[in-house]
Amino acid sequence: MQRKAISKRRAIITVLLGAVLTLSEMGISFAYAFAQNRDHKIADLTSASSVNAILQKAEKLFDQGRYQDALAQYQQALNIYRQQGDRLGEAISLTWIGAVQIGLRQEKQALNTLLEANLILQKGWQNATNSDKQLYRKAEGENQYQSGRAYLNLEEYAKGLSTGQKVAKVGREGFYKR
Repeated sequence: MQRKAISKRRAIITVLLGAVLTLSEMGISFAYAFAQNRDHKIADLTSASSVNAILQKAEKLFDQGRYQDALAQYQQALNIYRQQGDRLGEAISLTWIGAVQIGLRQEKQALNTLLEANLILQKGWQNATNSDKQLYRKAEGENQYQSGRAYLNLEEYAKGLSTGQKVAKVGREGFYKR
């Protein structure tokens, strides 16, 4: 009888000890997974805030007419967005690179850059959620506006007018205001 009680206790202790060890291993794994997930989220937030800081700096430089410096900042943002696979951010960066190129009197190059951005916007628009569709339309409005500026600077007035009409349409939809 005493032997059965000792065997039963050993079995219970073994099961409990096994459960404690298993839970502690799982706890470590859960803690590790949580820490990794948290680190990725922090990295994403840090990356997003650093891109926003880069874009703000670029915009300030652009407004000051320091186009070469602004171009370097927009290209840095573009590289980050491409690394992240953020197609909307990529298109916005390309649009502003096009705006800088217009400021540098490189309108033909700007039109190529703006076309690249526009193609991204057209593809992204089709697969976007409703809230993202609004962002894509706003970006498209800015892209078309910059294209119109380039055409007018090249004295291609018919294309500039056509592009301006597209901007007005996006504006009437309530997505774009300049």
